[in-house]
Amino acid sequence: MVKKKLRKLLVVTMVIFLFGTMGIVQGMNVKANNLKIEQNDEIIKTDTDELTLNEADVYVDDDAPQDWYDEIHVKTIQEGVDNATVGDSIFVYNGIYYENVIIRKKIYLNGENNQETIIHCISNWDDVVRIFSDEVEISNFTIENSSLADLAGPIYAGIQIYANKTIIKNNILKDNLIGIEISSKLYPSCNYQYNKITDNLMLDNGIQISGCSNNIIRGNTFINVYSTIWDNGGVFLDMSNNNIITRNNFSGHYSRIIILQESDKNDIHHNNLQNGFRWYGIAVFSSNSNRIHHNNFIGSSVKVFFMKSTLNICYRNYWGRPRILPKMIFNLKGILGFFPLVTIDPFPKVFPNKI
Repeated sequence: MVKKKLRKLLVVTMVIFLFGTMGIVQGMNVKANNLKIEQNDEIIKTDTDELTLNEADVYVDDDAPQDWYDEIHVKTIQEGVDNATVGDSIFVYNGIYYENVIIRKKIYLNGENNQETIIHCISNWDDVVRIFSDEVEISNFTIENSSLADLAGPIYAGIQIYANKTIIKNNILKDNLIGIEISSKLYPSCNYQYNKITDNLMLDNGIQISGCSNNIIRGNTFINVYSTIWDNGGVFLDMSNNNIITRNNFSGHYSRIIILQESDKNDIHHNNLQNGFRWYGIAVFSSNSNRIHHNNFIGSSVKVFFMKSTLNICYRNYWGRPRILPKMIFNLKGILGFFPLVTIDPFPKVFPNKI
C-alpha cells in the first residue's frame, strides 16, 4: 500500500514538473515573439510635454467677454480645432462644453483641469470625440454622455480613435458605454497602431480595441460601480494582437475584468485586478500565445479562464493568497477545440506584485 502511494505521488509530481517545464519553454518562445510589444513603449513618444497656458496657439473659453474672441480665442472646442493648424496646441479653459468634437489634423488638445473642463456629448447617438488624424494628443478633460439610451443601434464611445500614435492621458471618462475605443470597424482594412492610453480614470466604462495591434494601455484606473447592460469588462481586445495592458488598477463589480477574443500575442502584466463579483478576472476565448504575468488577482472566484486557446502562459502572478506550489488553470476545449489543456503558473507569488 505504501509503495502504491509513493508511486502515485511520484507520477503526480512528474506531471506537475512536466507541465511547469512546458510553461517555461512556451514562455521563452512567446517572450521572443512579444519582444516587439515591449519596444512599443519606446516607439510612442509625445512631441511636447503637457501643454500650459503660455504655450498654446489657440484658446477656448465658453464664457469669456465678447471682445475677447477672435481667430485664436474661440468659444467652442470644435472652433479651436478648426482654426488650428497642423501641430498647434489648443488650451481649453474650465467649463462645460456641450458638443461633439471631430479631429482631422495633428493637434495637442489640453484642458485646464480634468474635473472641471468637461466635454458633454450633445447627443448620445454619437462619439463625444472622434479622431481621424495621427499623432493627436488629448489630456485633462472629463469626457461624458456618449451612447447611453439604446443598444439597438451602433454603440459609440467617449473617445473613438481611427488613427495611429494617438496619446490619451489624464482624462476622466464617464457615462459612456465605451470609454475609449481604437477600432477598424469604420475602415476594415486599417490596422491602427502605436496608440497610447495612459493615466486615465475610467468610471463605469472601459477600453476596447477592435482589429488593431501594437497599442498600449498603461497606468489607468478602472472603477465599475455597477455592471452595465453592455458589459465588455474593463478592457476588451477583439481580434487585436501584440498589445500591452500594464500597471492598471481595476476595482468594482465586473463580470469579466479583461477579455481577449480571437486576440494573440498580447502582454498583460503588473495589473491589480480586484473584483467585487465572484466571476472572472481575465477571460480568454480563441486566443493564443498571450502572456499573463506579475498580476494580482483578488476577489474573483475564477482568476483566469481559457476556452479554445493554446500556448498562453502564466507566471509570477499573485492568485489571491500565498502559494508555493504551481497554480493549475484548466483550458476548456483547449486542443483541437475538444481536449482539455492545463496552463500552469510554475512560480506563483507568495506576496502581491508591486504595481
